[in-house]
Amino acid sequence: MSSLTTKAAVQYRLGEWAAQIRDCQNRPEGMSVVQWCSQNGITKANYYYRLRRVRKSCLEDLPEEMIRFWPEDIHNPPPVKMTMPGAAAVCHILVLPL
Repeated sequence: MSSLTTKAAVQYRLGEWAAQIRDCQNRPEGMSVVQWCSQNGITKANYYYRLRRVRKSCLEDLPEEMIRFWPEDIHNPPPVKMTMPGAAAVCHILVLPL
């Protein structure tokens, strides 16, 4: 498989996983992740693996200057909204000015 085809397949899979994660996050109140996973044919471990992969992909798409892991004043961050198409409900990213 060519590199371009592989990238397209990975992006397609990440999109599917992001949709599953959104569905799980919007599950009925009182339903656990384990119950949701059981009803949707995936294991809890696989759900969290997919969640990690989708979040990692979101972070990789951010410009490096927007990522700051140890802010000086994390308790009073300025309000910043950032929309990431296809994964906005999955990636919870705190964006702080440098």
